[in-house]
Amino acid sequence: MTTKHPYAPTSNPTAGKPRRPDRILLAAERLARIFVRMFGAFVQISVLVDMVRQAGMDYALEHSQRQRNKSRVTLTELSLITGLDTRTVKKMRERPKTVDSYYLCAEAAILERWSVEPAYRDPDTGEPADLPIFGADGSFQGLVVRLAGRGVSTRTVLHRLEAAGNIETIDKHFVRLVNPQWRSVDSVEERFLDTGSLSMMYLANTIQSNLQYRHDDSLKRFERRAYSVQIAEQDVAALKEEMHTLLERQHTEMMAVLERFENPQENYQHSVGAGYYLWHEDDDQFLAHDTGSSSNNEPA
Repeated sequence: MTTKHPYAPTSNPTAGKPRRPDRILLAAERLARIFVRMFGAFVQISVLVDMVRQAGMDYALEHSQRQRNKSRVTLTELSLITGLDTRTVKKMRERPKTVDSYYLCAEAAILERWSVEPAYRDPDTGEPADLPIFGADGSFQGLVVRLAGRGVSTRTVLHRLEAAGNIETIDKHFVRLVNPQWRSVDSVEERFLDTGSLSMMYLANTIQSNLQYRHDDSLKRFERRAYSVQIAEQDVAALKEEMHTLLERQHTEMMAVLERFENPQENYQHSVGAGYYLWHEDDDQFLAHDTGSSSNNEPA
């Protein structure tokens, strides 16, 4: 059984015609899917959802205070903006979550709790104890139920952690902690995700600024894209190489401009920059709304 969202339309606004989604909803869904595809393999989806909810609460509070020029915002106002019930809003206001509040996933939480909680340590050695696989308190199953949920099979978690090299089974009935660090991402992936997310943040900053100054072209920041959907297969490699060379040259020239304007003597510093990237193939689905023309170099 599915639960209908309280703001979902109850019927088509135009009888006999399918309802067309708003472009802003299409844009939001596009970014949501990109967000999940980037991080879903490394961070549990429920954690991403919690992060979005907390970010939404922070935005709602900041937006209300700025728009109404007041420091106190009611639970009802925040509930209206976020779509969350007032009890949830109250709880999130009283105990806001930060990055330190989250685990990457249930497996990471299980490993950490096992390694740090006194109840799961050997009283003689002080090291994490070997745990019975099944049982109530003090068992591996107890950790799974508490941190992954009752609907998650103990065997499933056991097999995943064994495959990752974090634990090993002892005498069929016990399990031993081998490595408490859950790493679903290597150092190279970690670096790419970190720098890539920063690039996305800077682009979002430009889009937000252009929205704010949408009626004043003199204050808008430069933001363009150029692409084609009619590149023959045999020409893709040569095109990418030429585009790569062009972007590298532009990047070098831009760094020279930035260095010329740098002034380390000033007390108040601004961060200013430009981004460069190239896409191909896998991103074509994001361009579906632009396939009416063979190329695009219009302002976004």
